[in-house]
Amino acid sequence: MIGVGIFTTPGIVYGYVPDATVVLFLWAGGGLYAFVGAHAYAQLAVKYPSSGGEYLFISKVIHPFLGFLSGWASLIAGFSGAIAASAVGAVFYLNKIVGLGSIGDSIAILFIGLITIVQVTSIKGSALLNRYLTLIVVVIVLIIGLVGVFGNPISILPSSEKMEFSLILSAFIPILFTYSGWNAAVYLAEEIKDPERNIRKALLGGTVVVITVYLLLNFLYLSFIPGDLMSGQIEIGHQLATVILGEKGAVLIDVFIILALLSSVSAMIMAGPRVYFAMSRDGYFPSMFKKIHSRFNTPLIAIVIQSVWSIVLVLTGTFESILMYTGFALILFSMIAVLSAVILINDGEIDSTFGWIFAYLLFILISVAILINSFVAFLTSTLIGLAIILAGGFIYWFYHPKRVKS
Repeated sequence: MIGVGIFTTPGIVYGYVPDATVVLFLWAGGGLYAFVGAHAYAQLAVKYPSSGGEYLFISKVIHPFLGFLSGWASLIAGFSGAIAASAVGAVFYLNKIVGLGSIGDSIAILFIGLITIVQVTSIKGSALLNRYLTLIVVVIVLIIGLVGVFGNPISILPSSEKMEFSLILSAFIPILFTYSGWNAAVYLAEEIKDPERNIRKALLGGTVVVITVYLLLNFLYLSFIPGDLMSGQIEIGHQLATVILGEKGAVLIDVFIILALLSSVSAMIMAGPRVYFAMSRDGYFPSMFKKIHSRFNTPLIAIVIQSVWSIVLVLTGTFESILMYTGFALILFSMIAVLSAVILINDGEIDSTFGWIFAYLLFILISVAILINSFVAFLTSTLIGLAIILAGGFIYWFYHPKRVKS
């Protein structure tokens, strides 16, 4: 969860809603949204303890076609978009150190390519890479937190600008993108021992920790960075480090953040193929996505195709457009997955209290509001993203088991 978003999106959020108090409330609200979603997914994962995530839940409860589209969206937006955004974010920070000029996209592609090679050729190597890059994420968060304690914050003043509700909803997209990952444990459900206990613990406990970290970091951003320097700023971590440590001290923080962003690339390259594997195993996706390399014992083709599409996104989109494109798909299908939990509760398939049912319905209502606002505020990019998602229907029709058998 702690990756590209928290080191890049807070400035974008502040650009939409230039009020420190409102921004903090929005980040807290995004955390509650993620926590409710995590609770619903925990319920679903106990009911269906197999890999696949939204693809599995939606296919089982609503319809295989919608489930397929969620898996297809994971390939063309959810995981690939996160990989692309993380790589581009790393380039933004690297540019602060060495000045990349016009070769930024090439460096982002190089990052994706090198990590893909590690993930393909060595299970042990990829595990070690993920472990140590994740450790670096923890270290950078602790460093920023400690620096903030001993720094001299500026006075936070509320904005006098009138806030439009549509801008608040727009700000939620990068916030929810930043919280994405709260559902990651369900993609590995069949590989987890005692899933009823451990998936719930991973989803809910992990989300609480991340909410705390995100509120702390946003408080530090808002406390140390003047509003005019924060608004729309992508390299927000660099801005914070510069204000507190100066240009030279900021270089060290930039290096740590680059490694943290690459940890997101590594994690997403590893996790995504599990969804495509499940789809292929069920006969809804080309069989090559479930093939395991005889020597490396990894899903080589699935990993490579996912990385190639991530590179396409790097070459065709800006950071913010990738963010909005990916965020739209994540919100859409997480909403449908939570709807699946509501349906199971209504059918008596899973137990839940009235309070949680109400929370699930509120999650769905907020999602609908954000999605509608996306059509109004980002019509072209939203329509393109939706068209690409719906194009997956042709693949579903072509590979549908009943059609193939006939």
